[in-house]
Amino acid sequence: MKKETQQRIICILAGICIILIIGIVLTAEKEKAASDKLRAGYENSLYNTLDGLDSIYNDLAKASFCADRDYLCLLYSRISARAGTAAARLGELPISQGSMQRTEELLNHISDYCAYLSELSYAQDDEGENIRGLRDSCKRLRDALGDIGSVMSAGEDVFALDVLSDTDVAWQQAEYDSVSYPTLIYDGPFSQGEKIGKPRTEREEKTVQECEKAARELLGECTLEGETEGDVPCFVFASGARSAAFTKKGGLLLWYMDPEEQAGVADGVNAESVALEFLEDAGYSGFESVFASKGEDSIIINFTPKNGDAVVYPDLVKVRVSLESGRVVGFEGSGYVVCSHERDEPSPAIDQGAAARAVSGMLSIEKTRICIIPNGNGEALAWEFYCLYGEDKYMVYIDALSGKQIQMYRIIPTENGDMVI
Repeated sequence: MKKETQQRIICILAGICIILIIGIVLTAEKEKAASDKLRAGYENSLYNTLDGLDSIYNDLAKASFCADRDYLCLLYSRISARAGTAAARLGELPISQGSMQRTEELLNHISDYCAYLSELSYAQDDEGENIRGLRDSCKRLRDALGDIGSVMSAGEDVFALDVLSDTDVAWQQAEYDSVSYPTLIYDGPFSQGEKIGKPRTEREEKTVQECEKAARELLGECTLEGETEGDVPCFVFASGARSAAFTKKGGLLLWYMDPEEQAGVADGVNAESVALEFLEDAGYSGFESVFASKGEDSIIINFTPKNGDAVVYPDLVKVRVSLESGRVVGFEGSGYVVCSHERDEPSPAIDQGAAARAVSGMLSIEKTRICIIPNGNGEALAWEFYCLYGEDKYMVYIDALSGKQIQMYRIIPTENGDMVI
């Protein structure tokens, strides 16, 4: 080969190498720019969440000492809007739904309860106590989450892949240490019962491969996003925007989230059937629906297993079905995961007729069933009576052993679905 030809080839190869190097550098710069933009978005969302908690706390503090009802209603309306916005911002953070569950519940409680109070021209007997409880819980949560904000302010990337699981755990711990609020509003009776704690049933340890197999059946192709510890250790998997957590003990689906709505109209779709099919596929068989709350764009259906003829409220799970596409977009199973255990078959000492006589004669009983309900630190066998008083709806619970009333709820229809208080 001639020397000139060799030099020409060397020049061409050198040119190619230079072009490749430039391409690699440009690609790296683009990836870094995209990463920096994503990180900035996450940081902005966290700061907005913390600022939102500050604003909500300040308004709740004002409401705690306000005696003017008209001004109170304005405050309540503003608090409701701010809490709803803060709850929506949580979805912008790369934190698992399981770790932020109690944060979301608290914000939704505040938003719904204050929206309800803003429409009242009179004060409820326990209104002041409830508002102070929400105020204090909001302050404790803001202070606890401030530790994450401080670390981020010091220049650390708390959302980097190699530390994201630590941030997950830190958020979860902040919730456990701080969130304790009065029992106010539910999307069904006992749907927000106390579920935090170690599972009552000891289950077999599952490997990550076993949990991944279950995740693939639910999500299709997916990847392991991380692990969470605490009282219910989990493996978290993701497929695109969809994610799910499976318990390390038992391999049970703890939660599922699909935040990306798909186009389509759900006309003619039976939401309960869709939800039941999802439960069967997720390993939750033998459940029946006990309550449904229909909102503007979705419906939340509560399901429980049965023990004999009794529905078991402590083991309740929730499924959210989109009214736009007819798809399941959310699931929460902490009730069953934490509370499920071997129970004796229920045997009421008080029959249905005797229990009905303990219900106020001013109420018209429409439906009755036997159930097991949370009661203090334990459970109680009770008769559940769905009642009407004019257009008002109530649920009354009579102890099936003593015949005493042990719980009562009022069902309030709102634009965002039924509230049970």
